[in-house]
Amino acid sequence: MSGKKAGEVSELLRQGVQTRQAGDANFQRNLHDFLHTLPNNEVQFNSIYDEVQRASCRFSADAEQECAEECGQLKKRLASLQQSLHNETFDTSFAQNKAAEYRQKFAALDARAERIHAAIRGKNWYCDDEYRDAGKLLKDYKELTRQQSGEESAFKMKIADSNQALSRAKVCRQQLQEIMSAAEVLDKKARDVVQLRNKASEAKTFIQSLLDTIEKPIAEKFMPNEYQAALSAAQAYLQGNDAAIVAGFNAVQNKISVFKQQLAELFAAFQAEKAAAESAFSETYTLLTKDIFYNPLEYAKKQEDAAPVHLFDFLNTYAAGEFVADIDGYFKQAKDALAAERFGDVHTLLGSVSPLITEAAAKAALVQEEKLRTIYNMVNLRDALMSLNYKVKTAMQGDSIIITASAGDEVITMEAEAGGNLKIDHHESVSGGCAATWQEIQKACKDHDFLLQDVKKDGKSVIYNQATQTSSTVSQERAHL
Repeated sequence: MSGKKAGEVSELLRQGVQTRQAGDANFQRNLHDFLHTLPNNEVQFNSIYDEVQRASCRFSADAEQECAEECGQLKKRLASLQQSLHNETFDTSFAQNKAAEYRQKFAALDARAERIHAAIRGKNWYCDDEYRDAGKLLKDYKELTRQQSGEESAFKMKIADSNQALSRAKVCRQQLQEIMSAAEVLDKKARDVVQLRNKASEAKTFIQSLLDTIEKPIAEKFMPNEYQAALSAAQAYLQGNDAAIVAGFNAVQNKISVFKQQLAELFAAFQAEKAAAESAFSETYTLLTKDIFYNPLEYAKKQEDAAPVHLFDFLNTYAAGEFVADIDGYFKQAKDALAAERFGDVHTLLGSVSPLITEAAAKAALVQEEKLRTIYNMVNLRDALMSLNYKVKTAMQGDSIIITASAGDEVITMEAEAGGNLKIDHHESVSGGCAATWQEIQKACKDHDFLLQDVKKDGKSVIYNQATQTSSTVSQERAHL
């Protein structure tokens, strides 16, 4: 038999609890955001939907007679806008009991953990069955935590979808306001047309005012040929005699007005596309700040009072910048596409970066969990050494914690390495009496909730093969955190 120890079983059980705790805060926050944001967005969306569907264009008799084509265009534009917007239901029912569901599932795993704890009480060696059960339990904790993380991703994507739907509805409401405003202007213009028909001088002023209200940069960008045609027709009209002014008024004002209406529709459609792309960019960019990360050392000291660290900064510092360049590259391309008014490319690029952000956040959460576990272990190790009357100093070297324990001329330096190893540099007592044997240190570590499995020198255990340490050697040793 392998003779697994109770401490090894306890370590696996503790890892299971740490795995559960690491992702719970983000899950609760994302669930709360989901259950709050979607109903609120649904109320706002359907309020706008009702407003758009109730709207209608009613024109005066003068407008219907004098501006029939323009009235027809506004009616078609309103009908098209009403058809483009559909009633929405943002379903949250599937998430209503998610918190309770996961509490129940984790409680079942906790109960298994307690049964294993009970089984190893009073036992030291020959805990193989319990060790195997604890390993299976740890896998179940990790799998349930992974499922919980998947739920979070679904929450974030549905929030982003509802936010974008609401943004589209707000753009539609703005277009509706523009249509209704244009209808009011058309009624007023019809009244003016009737009054001005037989007044040549006022007619010329009216036509010139129509020209002055055309925004030249917009006209030249969206309808350059039509703009030049309308401008030429107006200039020719303004140079005619009084009889020609009166006779040609309806035709020229109608030509300019129809042009302005078409230009307004093209520009409104452009603004809607631009607003939707800008909203999608903004909503996707906020995914970078949805989850909160911390400097592991600062978090170990202050918990959630520690200063948050941006996802990119965390990955650059603790994960060799993984994902950062790819995500940043997508956003730069999307920003360039937005500046170039290639709105379809913006949506395509953002659709590619969203799952990458979710994957990066999951990676950061895993790294943060591992860093915190190492820090907590080193703190417990420090306390264990102090309990044996070692003089203990703690120092930082880069991102690593170095513990130096001394007693007389005996010095033990311990540093956590990547992969969970503990590097130990042991300068033993020359005067013939170490402060404690490695067996005593191992026992103290266990009493302080830290598992020091073994320490080896020249490939041999100094815990299980030797009773004392009294030589004056300098040894490089390894243990497992």
